[in-house]
Amino acid sequence: EDQCTRFATFLSSQADYVARAEDTKAIIEHFRINKGCKTFSFIGLCWGCKLAALVNDFPGVVAITGAHPSFLNATDAINVRVPTLWLPTPGDKIAGYIAALESGNKLNIVTISEDFMDMYHGFLGARGQWDDPKERRRAEAARDALVEFIKRHLSTGNF
Repeated sequence: EDQCTRFATFLSSQADYVARAEDTKAIIEHFRINKGCKTFSFIGLCWGCKLAALVNDFPGVVAITGAHPSFLNATDAINVRVPTLWLPTPGDKIAGYIAALESGNKLNIVTISEDFMDMYHGFLGARGQWDDPKERRRAEAARDALVEFIKRHLSTGNF
């Protein structure tokens, strides 16, 4: 079995974002009921951005963010109802998502930053070259942008 086949199998099983969205909603409910949390936000990497988009309208979710987004489509763009910040790289295929935003079918709450178009898919995650000083600085800048965005939208003391 080649690497592409194994990856496709992984995406359709353990990483099935629709199934993981239901799991995520259950986790949100657990923290709301058992821990008294009122607001939630998400930082996704790659397919985690799709997962964040799928749970954005769940009660208590106030913002979603992510770097090198994958699997986002026009329907996701139309359905996002919370402040959103995506940090795509040149290889990320989100043209349908962007086209839906530009069509005017969406509230103006989505920001797509082009600040990291000098980077590559996975730079903030497992593919990042953290021992390279330039790449580390860029990854830290991306991390800081995502965290600052989240901090602006979360109420203090609820996480």
